[in-house]
Amino acid sequence: MGKLHYLKLLGFWAGFLILHYAYDFFPILPLKLVSGINESFFQHIKIVFFTYLIVNLVEFLTRRKVLENRESYILTRLFSTTILPWFVFIIWFMAPAYYGPIGNVAVEILYANIALLLSGFCTLVIEQTMDGIPYHNLSKVVIIALFVISMSLYIIFTFKLPWADVFADPTAMIEVITI
Repeated sequence: MGKLHYLKLLGFWAGFLILHYAYDFFPILPLKLVSGINESFFQHIKIVFFTYLIVNLVEFLTRRKVLENRESYILTRLFSTTILPWFVFIIWFMAPAYYGPIGNVAVEILYANIALLLSGFCTLVIEQTMDGIPYHNLSKVVIIALFVISMSLYIIFTFKLPWADVFADPTAMIEVITI
């Protein structure tokens, strides 16, 4: 990985930190769409998604004249933007799975930042591997569809949480409702 990749990683980290607190300081609708509105894990991966989308847009605007294959570049970035929140999920949840509660807020914040940077690094490695590959039409449809669906879920669930939680047992909810 080259110098520009590490610059992109730092830009992603800085952008994440900005969007993490942006809505706290400026509680307006446009920021509510892309920023975190609470400390839930979901809001954090929403920030990851939109931060990386913005970073990729900035990267595209600065490199558009030298890109050999714009279509491949854009599709790779849409894919990486879509998959990055799942990398964060996998990497961040290693501590709860293998260690348990961290117990110290400062250590948890440090761990979260390391997990964020490691997730970004993994994404850049995948991007570098995928850059320039020719995409089949069905792959294009899948990447664009997953990107649009992901974006819509981040926005919709900001205003209305789903009935199903990721870690909640839905049968327990049915038992509570029937009691």
